[in-house]
Amino acid sequence: MWDGEVHVFDLEGHPEATRAYAWSRPIKGSNKRRFYAVLHRDTIHSAVDAVRAVIVTERKAMER
Repeated sequence: MWDGEVHVFDLEGHPEATRAYAWSRPIKGSNKRRFYAVLHRDTIHSAVDAVRAVIVTERKAMER
C-alpha cells in the first residue's frame, strides 16, 4: 500500500494523546508533498495504524 518513513513523537501536556505519528509523501502529478500527522489514541496504536487510517479515509473521500 505505502512504503516510507513515519516519525514518532512523544507528546507532553496534550490532553488526549501521549504520542503522534507524522510523515509526508509526494502529491501525484506535482512536485509538492502532502504532510500527515495522526495522534496515538482510540484505534491508533502504532505507526502502521496511523498510515492505514489515512489511506482508508482518503479512499472513502475519493468514493464520494
